[in-house]
Amino acid sequence: MQKDGSEQIFFHHNNLKMFQTIIDGSIGDYSEYVIMPIDHPDAFTTIGKLPASKVFILDQGRKQYKDLYPYVCQDFERDIYRVLKQNSEIVSKYHRMVLVIRHQKSHFRDIINGFKDFCKQHPIPSEIVADLKTFEIKPGDAFVVVDDRDLEFLVRYSIEHQLQSGADLGIVSYNETPLKGIVASGITTILTDFAQMGKTMAEMILNHQKLKLDNPFLMYRRESF
Repeated sequence: MQKDGSEQIFFHHNNLKMFQTIIDGSIGDYSEYVIMPIDHPDAFTTIGKLPASKVFILDQGRKQYKDLYPYVCQDFERDIYRVLKQNSEIVSKYHRMVLVIRHQKSHFRDIINGFKDFCKQHPIPSEIVADLKTFEIKPGDAFVVVDDRDLEFLVRYSIEHQLQSGADLGIVSYNETPLKGIVASGITTILTDFAQMGKTMAEMILNHQKLKLDNPFLMYRRESF
């Protein structure tokens, strides 16, 4: 079994032209291509320029590319469903679940679907909100926020209205940052295990495997939920 390898990393910053330029300039240069796809129809054509036997998909694109390439990806729809189901006793403290999500990209739509499935099966009243500033927040609401700007809004709102997070108001935030362990006595976060994702992909390539794997999804529970 090969134990090491060398790599180059390129950043496309979700810019389609940059993505296309990187792929076009890399054809034939590498033994494997690990790609975090862009959510754009033209990305299929661009990735298709590479030898299919050498392509691996990372992080996003599970639904779109699952029949074409091996992957280690997030399952956005099932991840949110599973983590809420695993913590359904905590959810039961609240009167309503609110998902705050600003965009409608494909993986965000998957988050919405998984959230709806959980709230329907739990069951608990639920709302999908794009703009918190126009939403009537009530004591007993629990929020799942994708964008940190909405997290900031909720923390400020709870302070200004003297609502205790984790009791009067529940807050769960996507993705972990050091500050979230401190702000408002600690914000509960949910996230894919990025370290494990990279390790799994590296092992797959070094072991010459072609697998299709869903990456682990975690909750760091703190005072806000």
